[in-house]
Amino acid sequence: MIIGEGLRELTLSANPRISSKGWARFAIAVAHSSQLRVLNLDYNPLGDQIAAMLAVAVASSRTLEVLDLEGTGLTNQSAQVFLDMVENYPTSLRVLVLAENDISPELQQQISDLLSEGEEEDNREVPPPLGGHAPSSALQPIREKHQPLTWVPHSSKG
Repeated sequence: MIIGEGLRELTLSANPRISSKGWARFAIAVAHSSQLRVLNLDYNPLGDQIAAMLAVAVASSRTLEVLDLEGTGLTNQSAQVFLDMVENYPTSLRVLVLAENDISPELQQQISDLLSEGEEEDNREVPPPLGGHAPSSALQPIREKHQPLTWVPHSSKG
């Protein structure tokens, strides 16, 4: 499966007949995509195993900014994988929709706090470098190098 070179947004909502093997092949295609920015997978029976595969694909993608996993049968296990991913790895992801899943309020709050922290870091003013030299980006924390993530706690669908 190859995701088209010019494809920037893909919606595959409510497809209960896609097999685990199909989702695995799809996750590989997402990881390989060079243009995909928005991926809507809401209301698919994904579960934690497929969500973990998707987390790897998201971590591999340098362009994916929006991932909608609303109502996809995720639990705390999946949410923890995504939390670890955004805490520890550079990603282009800015919006992660996890509404209507079986995720604890505590874990949702941790994710919300992390995303809010990322937004605060991007909003603060950075002083100009001393001596006219730009600081090495290798020395900057991951959260400062990349776009902030946005927490979407509730469904935006009518």
